[in-house]
Amino acid sequence: MNAMKDLDAHRARITSWISLGQFGFVPMIMAVEMANARSAIAPTLAATAIAVVSLLLSRRADLGSTARMVCAVGLVGNISILVSALSGNYLQVDMHMAYFAGLAVVGAMFDWRVIAGATVATALHHLVLNFALPAAIYPGGTDVVRFGLHAIILVTEAAVLLWLAYTVSAMFKSIAEATELAREEQGRAEASSQETERLSRERSAEQSRRQADEQTKTREIQGFVATIEAGFERLSAGDLTVRMAEPVAAEFEPIRAKFNDSVAKLEDAIG
Repeated sequence: MNAMKDLDAHRARITSWISLGQFGFVPMIMAVEMANARSAIAPTLAATAIAVVSLLLSRRADLGSTARMVCAVGLVGNISILVSALSGNYLQVDMHMAYFAGLAVVGAMFDWRVIAGATVATALHHLVLNFALPAAIYPGGTDVVRFGLHAIILVTEAAVLLWLAYTVSAMFKSIAEATELAREEQGRAEASSQETERLSRERSAEQSRRQADEQTKTREIQGFVATIEAGFERLSAGDLTVRMAEPVAAEFEPIRAKFNDSVAKLEDAIG
């Protein structure tokens, strides 16, 4: 489990959904323009272009943050085209709620940069058109009071979404760091366990070797004792030709040599 990868996957899904959803603006814009007896070619082509670009970028895994920003700003653009298409219609003001709904959808990405980008795009659009082309956003011409009211609502929503995005991102980052730390601890624990097992095997092998050495030493001592006992028995029986001919352990070799030398001298003395 990787928390940051999970967050990126979630953002990619939301981006894909937004890009697909933008194609829904195309028939709506076309229908509104045609209902108002206006040419639907330019706004429909613009909405289609925004949807296509958003979709293409959303399919690029290597353009995650860029795709999110383009889709978010594109969503604001398509909402703006729809609001402009409603020029002269009593629903134009009501359609401004789509900006707030769109910002909420963008907020689901939990990316503060994208939320800020969509907010700035919305604010600049309203600021410029409120004075340059007021009919594209409000019926009745420039309306500073309405612009200010919408701005306050927009900033309030954006502030909450920015805080939420930052909090969620920080939470996922903390989870990712904690997970990585846990993996490192697990790795160290496994390495320590393997080292303990290795040392245990080495101690077991050393103990087995020592036991084998002790058993070998015991057999050597027993063999030497049996050999020297046999030699003394023959010697006590008067056999001066007895010799310890069999090789013995190095530590017993001086004793064997001394025994053989002593018996040889005794044999020479007695004749």
